[in-house]
Amino acid sequence: MDKVSVVVGKNTLIPRYSQPDARSRSKESVVRYEDGELKSIYLESISEIHTPIGILPAEYITFYRNEKIHRVFPVYGQISGFWTEVEEKELLTKSTVKIGDTLYSGMFSCICFYETGEVKSLTIWPGEHLDVDTAYGKVVVRYGISFYKDGKMQSLEPEKSTVIVHQTGTYIAHNPLAIGVTGDDNSLCFDEEGKVVKLTTVLTGIRCIPSNGETEFELKAKLMLSPYDIMEDMLVPVVVTFEKEGISFADSCKVTRFYSYSRYSLCAYQERDNIPYMCSGDCSGCNGGCH
Repeated sequence: MDKVSVVVGKNTLIPRYSQPDARSRSKESVVRYEDGELKSIYLESISEIHTPIGILPAEYITFYRNEKIHRVFPVYGQISGFWTEVEEKELLTKSTVKIGDTLYSGMFSCICFYETGEVKSLTIWPGEHLDVDTAYGKVVVRYGISFYKDGKMQSLEPEKSTVIVHQTGTYIAHNPLAIGVTGDDNSLCFDEEGKVVKLTTVLTGIRCIPSNGETEFELKAKLMLSPYDIMEDMLVPVVVTFEKEGISFADSCKVTRFYSYSRYSLCAYQERDNIPYMCSGDCSGCNGGCH
C-alpha cells in the first residue's frame, strides 16, 4: 500500500502502509462502511489524535457511521510468540482522562466513546488497576469501568471481593471468571444515584422463605465441571439484580428467575461451605472475603 493520508475532523491520519513486522496484525489499514464512510483505520505508527476529551495516543481507531470516534486503541500490536504482552505494554503510555468531575489516570488499552462524544468506557491493560471511590467505599478495579453519559459510573469489574450492603443483607461481589476483553460490560453495576443494581458472586447465597408457608430454599452458586480442567470442579458465579419489587437471580446455568418481596422473605448469607473449593486454605494472601 502506498503512503496516503485520511482527514477525519481535526485529524490527518496516516494508514499503515509499511511491510508487516513481528507485532503487525492481519488487518486492513482502512475499512469503510457500504456507503463509503470510514469504519476503522489502522495507523502506520502510534500517533497523537484529537478526540472529544482531548489529545490521546492511538494506533487503531474505529468510527460510528457519521465518522465520529467510537473506540481508540493506544497500542494495537498482535500478541504472539514473536511479540509478548510485556513488549507491547512498553509502548503504552499512561493516560489521564476527565470523565464527569473525576480524573482517571491509568494504562488504558481502549477508550470507548458514545456517538455524542462522552466517554462510554475505559478498558484497563491486563494486570493494571484503578482505585475508584463509590458509595460503598474505595474499590480496586481491574479490566474495565463504564459510564453513563453524564460521567457517573455505570459498571466496574472489582479486582477483589467487595462488600455490598443491601436491604436483603450483605453481599460479597466478585466474578472470578471475568475475562476483561472490553470495559463496556462489567459485573458490578450501579444506577445513576450510585446504588448497586446488579452484582456477581460466588460466596453469597440468598435464603428464600415463601410467605405462603411453603418450605424455604436457598439460591447459591453451584459446583460444576471446570471449563479449564476436566479433572476439577469449580464454583460458577451467580448474578443478582436488585429490582424495585424484588430480586432477579441468574443461577450458575444462566437460568433467571424473579423473586418478589411480596411472595418471599429474602435474606443474603455467606456460603462458607463453598470456600474450600476456591482456595488452598492459606488465608495470608486471600481476597475471598471470608474474614
